[in-house]
Amino acid sequence: MMPYKDLFIVIEDFNQFVKRMAGAMSFFAPKTSALKFQFDQPATIEIPANTKTHRYDTDSDQAIEIKMSSSLMTENPTVVFSIIPASIEPIK
Repeated sequence: MMPYKDLFIVIEDFNQFVKRMAGAMSFFAPKTSALKFQFDQPATIEIPANTKTHRYDTDSDQAIEIKMSSSLMTENPTVVFSIIPASIEPIK
């Protein structure tokens, strides 16, 4: 379990890093807007927000992709993992 902001702040940090490294060419740099969680076995991620609980199940590759939500960043609910992911990767 962890707060939504703590998990998704990595996207904002990654985008700022790319922008800084690209300098004047930063408008060509891709923006990251989601995280991909890779698991070793079937898993779920639940985000119990005020209005509804968002539930994500692993796909056939044992991965879950979640796009960052500005409303959830403001609300900052707790993200609940059924198991610890093997890796987390920022994606477009």
